[in-house]
This record gives sequence, C-alpha cells and structure tokens, in this order.
Amino acid sequence: MNELKNTVELFKRDLWKDQRKLEVIKKENGESVLIKYYDDIEEMNTEISMTDFLISKHIEGIPKLYPYGSKASIMPYYNGIRLFNLFVELDSLTTRQYDNISKIKKELMLRCESKQCQIQREMLEWRKKQDIREAYPHAKLKSIVYILSSCLGIIIDKKEIEREIDDINLYWNEMTSVPFRDATTKNMILNSPRLNMENYSSDEERNAYIYKSINDNTYHEWMDAPIIDIDFSSTIHDTTYEDDVISLKYHERTWCGHYPYAEELLWHGAPNAKRAAITFLIRYFRFGGRKAAYRLIHPKAHRIRFKYDNDLFYFMRLTSLDKGTQDAVKKCGMENA
Repeated sequence: MNELKNTVELFKRDLWKDQRKLEVIKKENGESVLIKYYDDIEEMNTEISMTDFLISKHIEGIPKLYPYGSKASIMPYYNGIRLFNLFVELDSLTTRQYDNISKIKKELMLRCESKQCQIQREMLEWRKKQDIREAYPHAKLKSIVYILSSCLGIIIDKKEIEREIDDINLYWNEMTSVPFRDATTKNMILNSPRLNMENYSSDEERNAYIYKSINDNTYHEWMDAPIIDIDFSSTIHDTTYEDDVISLKYHERTWCGHYPYAEELLWHGAPNAKRAAITFLIRYFRFGGRKAAYRLIHPKAHRIRFKYDNDLFYFMRLTSLDKGTQDAVKKCGMENA
C-alpha cells in the first residue's frame, strides 16, 4: 500500500499536468480571454518577462500577458487550431492526398522552424540579463523509472539506476544554457477561425472540410494564417541547445524518418555529439515516459490528453536493435554518450 501511495505521489508531483488550470471567460464586450493559473509566482513572472521581451524584439504571434491576481495571467483567446491537432487531421488524410499533405506539412514546419530559431536567438539575449538559473529538472527521470517499474512489476537495481541518472544530471547541469521554450506543435496555434472546432459538430466534419479545401486547392485560406506561440512558462528553466529542436522536429507527429546528425539538432551554438545524444535520450524518455505513466495511473486522463499520441513511439526508437537503427543512432553521436 505504501509503495502504491508513493508511486501516485511521484506522478502527481512530477508528471501530472492536469493540475495546471486554464479558464476561458468572456468580457463585457464579448471578447474571449484565457486565464492561466500558476503554482509558482516566479514561473508567472518569468513567462510575462519572456513574452514581453520577445514582443519588444518584434517577433510576431507572441501573446501579450498581464498579471491577473497574485498567481495568474490573462491573455487573448485565439479561435484557431493547435498545430499538433492539425497535423493529426492531415495525417489521417495522407492516403487520399499524400502529395499535397506532405507539401502543406513541410511548409508549416518550415515556418515553425524559422520562427523558433528566431525565438531561441532572442531568448539567449534575454538570458544574459538574468540571475542564477536552474537547469530543467531532469532528475524527474527517476520518477518515470520508479513509476513504470512499480506499475509494471519490473525489478530494477535502484542503486545502479540512481547512479546512472545522477551521472547524466551532473553532465546536464554543466551543459544547460538556453531557456527552455518547449517548442512542440502542441504549444503553437494556427490562428485560423475556419479550423476552430466551435464551427463544427464533430472532428469528422472538420476533417471533411480540410479534405475538401485541399481537393479544391483553397487550403491557403487557412494555411497562411498566423502562427501563435503560447506557453513560455517552462523558460523558468534552462536546457540544451538541442532540446527545442528535438521537441519541434522529432516529435511523433513531425518525425522525419531518420535519426539526425548532431549538427542537425542546432539552431545556434556549436555542435556537441555527446550533448546532442543525451538530450535526445532525455527528451524521448520524457515524452514517452509521461504518456506511459498517465496510461498506467490515470487512464481516463490519458484517453483525453494523449488521445492522438503513441506512448511506444519514443521507446521503440531508443531501443530498436536492428542494425540500421544502430548505425543511425551512431550518426547522432550516441555512441559517445
């Protein structure tokens, strides 16, 4: 019983995102706004500081945040679609419109990458004026290992696991020097009201509209909409140069089909094969481990939050034993990790 209680507590403390409360309200003039509540006032202040700085550098599509009470911010509500959800819709259409779908996703990804490169450059400037900062807490890797091993009945050498993770964290703390954007497509909105779910009765109806617009060659009506970048609360922590590149380009929905060279995981800075390999390992373990923990401990939330995610995607690419994958991993520099 104590082991079960400890496992649930680990999940709640380190992995349970549903505790972050978001609320959409309408003002007297009919305008909708989003209120975001924080556990930590420092996290709120960092996000406001970061977004203000990016706006001052004339980066488009950065929402203006205002303090709302002691530990909340208020920002515009955008009537569009998260890019992740759009990619889910596009992936479901690939058998019918492969050439056009591929072209649309590639163009959207090029826009995203260009913008995230610019954002990271300005974040590095912002960081120069900050006090002592902490690395993104990848000690949470221990939580994932403990939760999965406990739930699945896997016997582990706890002492040896802790030693390996502690070694990774020592290296990690030396290598982190970039504010962590968390640049997944789940944190980007294509601000096209045509794709907002409020205009449709079901996912299938919206999917049918997307297919028709591609078939009619009118998809630019929504594809050319501005991309809005949301959720900079993670910038309270530092990470490596490669982390956000992996989050954007090597997520399940954006995976390009091959393991990258270390140089491909950079927007700025000099390549470092060991740092790239460890970042790839940590990011994939975090992506897959969080989803797997939800599935085992909170299956109802898993069905909602990760409805379109595959937990095994990340583990399979880290543990595949076929020679082709081993050779590809070596190209990324992982043999030096």
